[in-house]
Amino acid sequence: MYGDKSLTPAETMRLAVLGALTEGDVTYADLASGVRHFVERMVGPSLELLGSSLEVLRLEGLIEAADGRAGDQAPMRLTQAGRETFEKLMLATLRAPMNDIQRLVLALKLRYLDQLPAEDKADQIDLLLELTETELARLEDLRRSGSGGMFADWLDQEIAHTGKRRAWLQSCLEQAEADV
Repeated sequence: MYGDKSLTPAETMRLAVLGALTEGDVTYADLASGVRHFVERMVGPSLELLGSSLEVLRLEGLIEAADGRAGDQAPMRLTQAGRETFEKLMLATLRAPMNDIQRLVLALKLRYLDQLPAEDKADQIDLLLELTETELARLEDLRRSGSGGMFADWLDQEIAHTGKRRAWLQSCLEQAEADV
């Protein structure tokens, strides 16, 4: 992790793999292609996001073959150490402003948020809400700079979208807090 407790690109890829396995056993081949598909659709092809191979995660004891078989068709599962690492990665912070890597982390957090205990889920939604409020304040400050034309129109769209995200996250937080 970086000094601010946000994820490195390699840790982001670990979160993608471990998160996929929180949903159930998946064959080695399907796990690799599923994670690659999700990441490429979120941020496009990226050398920065090649991450460690599934074999490294297996050697570290984070994932294992569910039935002892080897090969691409072997079903993989999360180990207890893998589950603990998944939760640690899910609780990492996000950086502002949002770049491609941070958007991927956000998407992964949202995708696997239901895999966390209720209190941690509420804390993560609160973190996302705080990040969104910071992003909204930054955009509104930029808008007050008096720029016009297409840039101002674009900023207005970004502000409206971020405001909707803030309202949505606020309602999600209220629901999560009710579940605690």
